[in-house]
Amino acid sequence: MNEFIINESDIQYVDKSKATKMKEPPINDDVKAYISRRSSSDAPQVGSAWLITFTDIMALMLTFFVLLFSMSVPDEGLFDQTPVQTLDANRFLGHRNFAGELNRTSVANLPQQAGLNLNYLSSLISGAVAEYPSLRSVKVQKNADHIVLILPNEIRFEEGKSLLSNSANDILRDLAGVLRNIDNQIIVVGHADPKGAASPNINWDISLNRALRVIKALNDYGIKQDMIARAVSQARFDDMPASISMEERMHFARRVDLIIRPEKAR
Repeated sequence: MNEFIINESDIQYVDKSKATKMKEPPINDDVKAYISRRSSSDAPQVGSAWLITFTDIMALMLTFFVLLFSMSVPDEGLFDQTPVQTLDANRFLGHRNFAGELNRTSVANLPQQAGLNLNYLSSLISGAVAEYPSLRSVKVQKNADHIVLILPNEIRFEEGKSLLSNSANDILRDLAGVLRNIDNQIIVVGHADPKGAASPNINWDISLNRALRVIKALNDYGIKQDMIARAVSQARFDDMPASISMEERMHFARRVDLIIRPEKAR
């Protein structure tokens, strides 16, 4: 039997701190940079990839609601009731700026009743005008949606004036007899020559006063409906044919036209 004898001289005492330092291999800077890159790439990342899915879902939902809205049929009655309901809510809440019931009816929204047919009315006026010697020079022009009565030369005005002559009053009296029983809307349009173009307001005032003079005369002679006065100043002067002389054009520009609309007077 073999016996191992360990002498005290065979035992070596090693400093662990020094031994550890001796065992660590030297690491240069390149190796350290490589290790740091590897460790950072291997670490779990918290990214924003979920935003792509979220955006897709929101886009699909938006498209879905747009399709629903495009296929829906709105209830027009609800839109009509909204102003009244708003006013009731304001009254209930006691708002101080409440100014009474809302007038939801404007001139443009008023229901229009049809008057006499324009074709029938055109032939009727043409036949009636032919019975009056003073109206034989009145021209009846039928357009698509109105009738224009071009009044004779006797109702032309003097330059810069809006007074009616005695002969003009006689013609308007006979014309009122023709139009007295017509309930279609009548518009009286006043014109002016371009001589006052340096002061445009003058021509507007003159053309408007001419239309108002004719309306007053027609009302005095028996037309009871409300007529509309319209002024165009010299705006239609260039529409006249260039074949006529300048003197005739200036004389024709100082006129008043009667327009008869297909709807009834309001």
